[in-house]
Amino acid sequence: MLRLSVFLLLVLFHWSASSTDDDVVGGILYPRPSESREVRSLDGLWNFRIPPDEERYKGVAEGWYKQELWKVGPTPISVVIRLESKGVTLRDAQRSITSIVGHHFRTIGDKANKLRLQTGDTIPMPVPASYNDIPTDVKYRRFFGLAWYQRDFFVPAAWSDRRVWVRFGSVFYAATVVSTMALLVQYEGVEKSEAIPTVSVSLYDKDENVVATSSGVEGRLEVSHAKFWWPYLMDSEPAYMYQLQVTVKGSETDVYRLPVGIRTVSWDTSKVYINGKQLYLRGFGRHEDSHVRGKGLDLPLVIRDYNLIRWIGANGYRTSHYPYSEEIMDFSDQQGIVIIDECPIVNAQSRLPGTRGRPTRRFFANWPALDCFLETPLLWSDELLKNHKRSLTELVRRDKNRPSVIMWSVANEAETELEQAVAYFNCDKSAKEHTHLLRPDKSDIMHKQ
Repeated sequence: MLRLSVFLLLVLFHWSASSTDDDVVGGILYPRPSESREVRSLDGLWNFRIPPDEERYKGVAEGWYKQELWKVGPTPISVVIRLESKGVTLRDAQRSITSIVGHHFRTIGDKANKLRLQTGDTIPMPVPASYNDIPTDVKYRRFFGLAWYQRDFFVPAAWSDRRVWVRFGSVFYAATVVSTMALLVQYEGVEKSEAIPTVSVSLYDKDENVVATSSGVEGRLEVSHAKFWWPYLMDSEPAYMYQLQVTVKGSETDVYRLPVGIRTVSWDTSKVYINGKQLYLRGFGRHEDSHVRGKGLDLPLVIRDYNLIRWIGANGYRTSHYPYSEEIMDFSDQQGIVIIDECPIVNAQSRLPGTRGRPTRRFFANWPALDCFLETPLLWSDELLKNHKRSLTELVRRDKNRPSVIMWSVANEAETELEQAVAYFNCDKSAKEHTHLLRPDKSDIMHKQ
């Protein structure tokens, strides 16, 4: 069994990181355990540290990520890589430091400087939670900058020959993950096998009866006498869900199950229809903030909120102002609560604050995820549009198969009255048109108060 120590450098700033078209990758399946897949949660208590107000970037400059936050000792060899979606294999115990900072593997360099660093006292911090709301000290409540999380965990020995994913459900607004570990982490592509994998697909109803099957990487499922997914208040049996099971057999067998619903969405100039029946949408612009937990996932609170939504006679809401956690979206599918799924583009308007007082680029030479501190998008710029479309692509790829999602919210309270906004939102390459091309069977809106 291998022991790892993981850092999460949380970036809490309100400006957007620059991106390229190459950053957009295929949607990643939500981790669901099965006969072939094992999921372990890193939720719990983490060590937590913030730098002094007058030295917001001290941790990056001094390399706090080179060892546990509370530890004093020599710094091991540093190997910085970027993580690709194909995953990593854990092998050969060796003292090293690995930084997981993006979607591609890239060796940046290594150092063997033996330093003694003291990062100072840490405090316990529950994850998920809002760190601003946990301590009583005002410095945490007012803090706005680079926050540091760290914890140890064990990797089962049985995982040594398997691809392992490290997944963070969400970060606010960006993050770099660093692992100080007692093993070498290396990238390995998928080995070619003489055996051609076979793909089979089965659709099960609620009673676990197979109602449709197919095979191959592409196909079509036809369900006789299908039971439609209906929103709450529109049918005596709302939110009917099937289960799609995909089995891939090759040198190994992999099984993945996805809850799905069958329904249609259509609209005209004044109405929206679900399965051909007019939908009267009763709901809210919802926020998932709560005392102490903040925006952290809190299932008791989620269940309570949904009970209140049904109690008041509502049947939907808008995810203001970003995509909500997949656990919440799953529950919406199960409860028949319709969703207007909002892209995290809020108050899109003018140039954001300048870089005065920010650190020089040398501090972030090995931290590409933190370039956002040095770049700011221009008013309705091509850079902003590129980031906007990237966010929409990620949103649609994640939630395209959810029956509860009936609309995409392209932006929230953008300053569309400005002359420059006309070309941004109405051109052939606009964010709105981009969303329609990605998923033409759902409508798109822009919320404006």
